[in-house]
Amino acid sequence: MSRILTKAEALDLARSGKAGRDTVLRHLYHWSSLHQKIEGYVLRNSGTADDARQVQVDTLVQFVKAAVRRADMAIEQDLEHYLLGIAKYIWLGKLRKDKTIRKTNEYNETLAESSQTVEDNMITAERYSQLSKVLSQLGEKCRSVLMLWGNGYTMTEIAKQMNYKSEKMAKKKKYECSKAMMRYLDLNADVKESLR
Repeated sequence: MSRILTKAEALDLARSGKAGRDTVLRHLYHWSSLHQKIEGYVLRNSGTADDARQVQVDTLVQFVKAAVRRADMAIEQDLEHYLLGIAKYIWLGKLRKDKTIRKTNEYNETLAESSQTVEDNMITAERYSQLSKVLSQLGEKCRSVLMLWGNGYTMTEIAKQMNYKSEKMAKKKKYECSKAMMRYLDLNADVKESLR
């Protein structure tokens, strides 16, 4: 296939059996604009081209598994944004886990094993995708600040990532963005309910 699949086509193929799953995985893997966006995001956030390829593969496998497991799964936004949201979730999770491992090794503490796998996190990834859509209503800066904060980054780390002059500025921005998000959710009760 040379054209881009619609979300309905991608879901139907994923659910149609092994041949369909292979087809959708192959097609999505060679989707150049998706690959470029995932790679750009990973490279901007401390990763390598190899990391980006692994995130892309994990994203596509996670998408197919969720499509097969959940017949009622619906994608609100376009397919590229949906997949990019999953990729960001996977990469931020890896960064957070690596940071925990580094700290644990540095202080010789015991690292508690996580019971969640990438597959187990698919529902969370879908909620993340919905949350990402909500955050996009608040603007790119708020979206970035709240996503970093939600993924366990400290205010010092957020200030550095966002090029703020101080931790205090990052804290103020996070507070303003949190308030804006709560106002948005209060005005959109259906969206608020879907995030519960």
